[in-house]
Amino acid sequence: MYPYDLPQAVIDELKTFFVERRVDNMSTEDLVEYVYDSMTYDVDRQPDKEFLRDAMDYWDDHFDDVVEEIKECTNA
Repeated sequence: MYPYDLPQAVIDELKTFFVERRVDNMSTEDLVEYVYDSMTYDVDRQPDKEFLRDAMDYWDDHFDDVVEEIKECTNA
């Protein structure tokens, strides 16, 4: 039997179970690496304006300080 012969409800549950098992079997280091890679992938594909809005929301009142620190480190 091929997966596309399964009812959609079974495939949906299988997906959930698959993700739960994979996550349960990951070490903390694996989880950190996965999240880091996933977030890097996401921000690399965001338009700059959208990324900057997210960064400003994250750092809130400290955004300007973070930008200045990065400018100093990169001599920009």
